[in-house]
Amino acid sequence: IPALILMVIIIGIQNILGLDIKKIGTNVTITQKSFWIIQAILYASYNLILVIPVLINLKKFLKNKNQIKLITIGVGIAMCLMSMLIFLLLVNVDTNFSNLEMPIIYVIENKFSVFKFVYGIIILTAIFTTAISVGIAFLNNVCQKKNSFPQIATILCITSILVSPIGFSNLVNSLFPMFGYLGIVEI
Repeated sequence: IPALILMVIIIGIQNILGLDIKKIGTNVTITQKSFWIIQAILYASYNLILVIPVLINLKKFLKNKNQIKLITIGVGIAMCLMSMLIFLLLVNVDTNFSNLEMPIIYVIENKFSVFKFVYGIIILTAIFTTAISVGIAFLNNVCQKKNSFPQIATILCITSILVSPIGFSNLVNSLFPMFGYLGIVEI
């Protein structure tokens, strides 16, 4: 995560330094979506389905409310900064990226190709570490006994292999609404 944050900041600053303000958003198409607030809530709750099990396991490391407040403030500032940098990257693109699975990879490949290899390694590492942390959190919350970890982990791995050919964007498009509503129930 620190490497990913650093990479977004480096690329974001390089983008800002080379930004032509007159061309920002010239290729952006704004569509009228009347349910944007519902989509935002669903997206947040969709992501919380993955975060809550991990946070439950982190509670033993957080000792007092001051730690929680500082972490929350730090994460909030980092997320706002990265969101602004990513937004400026995406509005400075010369194509319609709505049909791309990962628009940031397109931007890096076409505008910052020097970082393509490093960013690829960072993304693969982030995917791998996220899968492991969410998998361990799931096992800790589902398994009553530690000796059932191997069986459940095997089922998780097999399921992941079977689902992976569907593709990231197809999975998100099909599971996003369902998991979004489940996330609201979980909250």
